[in-house]
Amino acid sequence: MNLAELFRARRRYERTEVALPGRALFRDGQNVPCIIHDLSENGKEKGCGMRVELIGHRGRVPEEFVVHIPSLDRMIRYRPSWERNLSEEQPETAATKP
Repeated sequence: MNLAELFRARRRYERTEVALPGRALFRDGQNVPCIIHDLSENGKEKGCGMRVELIGHRGRVPEEFVVHIPSLDRMIRYRPSWERNLSEEQPETAATKP
């Protein structure tokens, strides 16, 4: 079983391959274009699973942000599972320093 098959087997809900344009809305006011991939509805639970590709964003990724998907008329709270790894790998810029 390859890595992709292992991840699919772990998921509780089947994901649909999509490439939907959206916007990532950060608490600090940043509004970043993004592409939403691999969307899954979580049945009766709130929210959905997805992979978000931020377009042209440099700097730290917040622990949580809102994703607006206009074509679905949805605003979804998103918490990247990879946020810590990404933030540690990218150097801070003057704009991201406290």
